[in-house]
Amino acid sequence: YAGKYGELTPLRQRGGGGFCLPLTHYWIATGGWNKEDSIYLIDRATGRMTRRLAGLENVILHLCVSPDGRWLGASPGGKNGVRVFDAENNFREVFADRAYGDDSYGCAFGPRSRRLVTTSWDGKLRRYERAADGFRRAASLRADGGKQPYGVAFHPHSDSGRVAVGFADTTNLAVLDGADLTLRYTPDTGGLGNGSLDSVAWWENQKQHFELRISSLVEEEIGRGDPVAAKRREAFTMDIPSLAVSDEAIALAEDLMEQRAIPKGSEEDAFHIAIAATQGVDFLLTWNFRHINNAETKQLIAEVVQSHGYTCPQLCSPEELGENRND
Repeated sequence: YAGKYGELTPLRQRGGGGFCLPLTHYWIATGGWNKEDSIYLIDRATGRMTRRLAGLENVILHLCVSPDGRWLGASPGGKNGVRVFDAENNFREVFADRAYGDDSYGCAFGPRSRRLVTTSWDGKLRRYERAADGFRRAASLRADGGKQPYGVAFHPHSDSGRVAVGFADTTNLAVLDGADLTLRYTPDTGGLGNGSLDSVAWWENQKQHFELRISSLVEEEIGRGDPVAAKRREAFTMDIPSLAVSDEAIALAEDLMEQRAIPKGSEEDAFHIAIAATQGVDFLLTWNFRHINNAETKQLIAEVVQSHGYTCPQLCSPEELGENRND
C-alpha cells in the first residue's frame, strides 16, 4: 500500500505494506525474505530508502496499515507474533506480542484504526484494542473453519463490524464479529475445490494462459483426506497431463537434499522441483514459503538444478504468476 493521511492507494507489491512519512506525506513500507529481518521505508516520490526498522527476529511475512495512516503492523516469521509501529512518532515500536505458537501470515486494522486482528498457523485468531501506550491483547481464540488461518480483512464500513478469515489448508471462509471474533456465518465455498482461496482465484482467472501439468506425486496427494474433497480435487485435475518420476528426477531430488537446498525430511518438496526441472516446466506453483518459495532457498535450488544441466523453473505462488495481466 501507499498513501497519505486520509487516503490509501493499493500498489502492486509482494510481502509489504505502507503509508505516509510525516515529512514527505508519501511512503512505502516493504519487507520480505532477507537476512536483515527488516522493514524498509521508501519515499514514494524519489524511490529513496529513508529508514530501516531492524531487529525483527525473522523474515517479514506480512505488513498492514491502519486506515488513518498512523499504525504499521508487521508479522515476523516463526513464533514471533506481531509488532505495531507509530508513524506519527518516527515509527517507534509501541506494541509487541511474541506469545505465538507458529507463523502469522495475516494482520488487519479495523475501519476506525482502533482494533487489530491477526491470524496464526497455531490455529488462533487474536484481537487487539487501542490502549494509552499502544495496543493490548483483548482476545485469543481458536479459529472456526480450518487449522491454519491465513488471510484476514475487516469490512470497510465502521458500522458493520465484520471480519473475514481465510485458511491455508482449506477453502473455508469464516465471517466473524469484529468485536469478539465469534462466528457470524460461513459462506458456501463447497464448489471451489481444495487448497487456499488464492489458489482457487488463480485457477479460475489464469489457467487459460498456461499449459498445465501435474506430477504423479500431486495425483497421490489430492486423493488423500476427506473423500468428498478428494473427489472434487480429482475432478478439477482429471484432464491435466501427469508427469512421471524419472531416474533423472530421482538423482536431482537426492542432490537437492544432499546439498541442503531442501531439508532432510522434505523429500516430496525435492521431488516436486526435480520432476518439473527435468521435464522442462517453466513455472512451479507453490505456497511452500519455508522450503521452496523464498529468496534464500530459491537461489540454492537454482544452483543445484543448473549443475545437473537443467533450467530451474520459476518458483512462485499462484498470486505472483499472472498478477500483471489485465484480463
